[in-house]
Amino acid sequence: MSDNNATLEGTSIEANTTATGTGRNTSKDDPPKLRTNRLEEYHRWRRYIKWWTATAKIPKSRHGTHVMMHCLLNEEISELAHALTDEEIVGENGLDNLLKMLDDHFLSNADSRFVPAMEKHEKM
Repeated sequence: MSDNNATLEGTSIEANTTATGTGRNTSKDDPPKLRTNRLEEYHRWRRYIKWWTATAKIPKSRHGTHVMMHCLLNEEISELAHALTDEEIVGENGLDNLLKMLDDHFLSNADSRFVPAMEKHEKM
């Protein structure tokens, strides 16, 4: 089976897929990739990350580093994430710390019509 990268419908979010069409790469446990700094894309990506954490086979203590290394393909977002210390990104709270920092960035630059959707997502 060969690996393919598919762009999720109408987005610049990239999900790993296989020839079986499962939507998941069965040889890796990589979450979807974020390629843009647009709020609506981030909001969608955030949902996919939540689903990924529910199904990821890697330990929670590695979620933050895994997302940092494999998902943040937009240069601006990657630079923001690299402002976190190793202590903030490695360990059980690493992904939470990363997502909080990204949420703060996106919400501080948000068009007000997207803020309620992000806040609703936070409560899920």
